Amino acid sequence: MTLTGDRGFWDETGELQILGRGDRQVKYRGFRVDLDDVEARVGAFITEARGVAAVLDQDKLVVIVTPETLNAYSVRKRLADWLPYYMVPRKVHALEALPMTCAGKLDYNLARSMLRTKIGDTVNTGVDNPLLEEESNAKDLSTLECQIADLWRRVIRLSSRSAITWDSSFISVGGESISALKLRSEMEKTLGLQVSVRDILSTSNLRELAVVVESSGLRPQLMRCPSGETSSQMASNLSPMERGLWALSDGFMGFSALNVSLLCRLDITIDIDRLTTSLNAVLNRHAVLRSKYHGPNSPELAFRTLSETTPQVYRLGHYELDAEAEVNRPFNVESDDLIRVFVTPDEMLIVAHHLVCDLTASRKIMIQTCQHYQGIELDPDGTSYVSPGFLQEINMGRTEDSTRLRFWDEYLGNRRLKQVPHQGHVGKVDKGGRSFVTKLEPGFFAGAQSFARLHEVTTHQFFLAVVALATSQPTDDDGWLDTTIGATHLNREEPQYEDMVGLFIQPLPIRLRWSGYDCQAKDLLSLVKQSSQEALSNAVPWEVLRKHLREQNTPSVPVKQRQDQNLFDIMLSVHQASDWKECFLPGMSLQYTFPQGSSKFNCLVEWMGNNENDESFLRIEYSTGWANAQEVEVMGFRMIKVAEMVMRGE
Repeated sequence: MTLTGDRGFWDETGELQILGRGDRQVKYRGFRVDLDDVEARVGAFITEARGVAAVLDQDKLVVIVTPETLNAYSVRKRLADWLPYYMVPRKVHALEALPMTCAGKLDYNLARSMLRTKIGDTVNTGVDNPLLEEESNAKDLSTLECQIADLWRRVIRLSSRSAITWDSSFISVGGESISALKLRSEMEKTLGLQVSVRDILSTSNLRELAVVVESSGLRPQLMRCPSGETSSQMASNLSPMERGLWALSDGFMGFSALNVSLLCRLDITIDIDRLTTSLNAVLNRHAVLRSKYHGPNSPELAFRTLSETTPQVYRLGHYELDAEAEVNRPFNVESDDLIRVFVTPDEMLIVAHHLVCDLTASRKIMIQTCQHYQGIELDPDGTSYVSPGFLQEINMGRTEDSTRLRFWDEYLGNRRLKQVPHQGHVGKVDKGGRSFVTKLEPGFFAGAQSFARLHEVTTHQFFLAVVALATSQPTDDDGWLDTTIGATHLNREEPQYEDMVGLFIQPLPIRLRWSGYDCQAKDLLSLVKQSSQEALSNAVPWEVLRKHLREQNTPSVPVKQRQDQNLFDIMLSVHQASDWKECFLPGMSLQYTFPQGSSKFNCLVEWMGNNENDESFLRIEYSTGWANAQEVEVMGFRMIKVAEMVMRGE
């Protein structure tokens, strides 16, 4: 005789009344699943979890873990890779503590109640508030995801109104092995795709299945970009700006230092659904965001193709977004979407590869998003960054470039110094890059801005002078100092380039030579202003300047610098929160994010200030082959000290 484990009794009329089970076995996705076994497996695999509870709520397997500092989204992805597909929880929630009974045991009834009330409003891993409603939200799905979802409905015989979100799995909406075979056949017949039954059953949600399809390299013939823009797999040349970045990185583009990120806090006044719709609409406007890059290390041989699909927003719940991890997750420029956008109930994060988006482009994306959100009609699309006309125009160069290059021969001639800390490997992205960050005293950044206005220089020019003073040393016994610092050049002089999304920003060498004996701060500021204006007036694409100097065989260009294709060790950037004022909705607040672990330059110095909350930072991103942590820390505090002395007139 076999005991089934069910509990019940016969009532007075002889009817069998079922009370439930004596254990915690449930039927889930067609399998018998022991919830105690699920808890044991999760606890053994997620070693950082202090507590685990598994419950079946509204026919969905839900796992609760403690403490609340755990990243629920990350936990679920790890479980999806390790557990059998039928045991993967539909949702994972991270709480500070598990609900307990008076006897000190887990209170599963209270846990289920919390999922439907408190947690439903605060924490989830799917679309916003999925525990309370599972409405299908087509605007959150890419074109490919919509097509696959339609095939799910057809194969499983669901109504057209059946809820399928990006977080839905094939199993969770009623699929099983037989229907997976049918789906595989339908995907091949209708979309021209070949996908395995294993992929259909093992992927944890619709979005993951779409990613598997995308990574297979087989594109559905029926798929079109939502904008109606003709997609193209034809190769196109890179712009001079893209080639310059390619050369700077030796063709290796998979470093987090090449990530451009924007993190915002969202308060309760922000309509998350509307924000998601607006972001997707703006992403759809700019074809460059569909770029994939291919080719060898040589920038002249690299080329671009366009993906069939437009990147879409990832919707996550409270505490599910690990912003630091995403900011530091590198892109594969050949296969990944080169922009990732995440929206949670209280955060928005944009991470893009520098090849497709500089900071000015990020601001443009946010301005258009705010306009769309507020119901303001967007201006008609102008010239696209990837249009043949623009690429032909930008690659032909300007007629005055030859004259400007002669200026640079003279401007950069006979230089004799490189900056401290010491002679290192110049101008290469370094896997061993690190960052030094320190918070500045209240009022520091506002004081620097006021001082710059008083002396009729820009804030950027003020910090150029500060960095030059802090990092230069006399070239010889006469006490003269000679240094070249890279400044950020927006490179958008032409009116048609102002609103274009793509890479324009470039390094601009600023050379400063002054006497260390009798040069006052005001004299150095005047020199910085003059030299900056001369360099800006003669700016040429970085790739053009690099190639020109490399081809020269004159003594004015040191051989070492020709070989390393770089003109300076230190790059300077200044970020002011006021530059972003028109880019945010009421209820949005800018948060600074910093990539770690690599460096675009030997040394990148960033001064960041927000006068609204009186917060400012100094960040130095550096190559470990150029300096060590102690040297950079000393250099950073020297810069702060020099800035304070200059503002005091010393």
